[in-house]
Amino acid sequence: MLSLPREQIWNCDEAGFPLNPVSTKVVGRKGAKNIYQVVNKNEKENVSVLIMVNAAGQVGPLFVLFKGINMPNQAAANAPKDFMFGVAEEGMMDSCPFYILQIVLTLGWWKMDTKSPSYSTSINMVLIYLYHLVNIVLLIK
Repeated sequence: MLSLPREQIWNCDEAGFPLNPVSTKVVGRKGAKNIYQVVNKNEKENVSVLIMVNAAGQVGPLFVLFKGINMPNQAAANAPKDFMFGVAEEGMMDSCPFYILQIVLTLGWWKMDTKSPSYSTSINMVLIYLYHLVNIVLLIK
């Protein structure tokens, strides 16, 4: 691992965020007045967010995964341009949405010249073969 360039060593973590938080406190830009609007949805519904940083200190695209089969209408329109979005029936960051994210990063469809991160709980044989094809060293701890 020490022989790998710092730009190719990635760490990522997934976090869930409720769409209808029970608390009256939210995180937002200082001075923002309309940060969110409570709608009639299941208050236990979440979105999954994958955050990636490499050893060189570069931050990968924020990957937001929604539950369902269709993307919410305004999600991409109201988000920063470097965010990436996905939809999964269960809303979980399992191998399918993670695999699609790997392809996007590996093929350079995202603006930064990076290699894809590894996330050991979502690795499958197709992903391992993709890594092999593009000369990515897979480190699983």
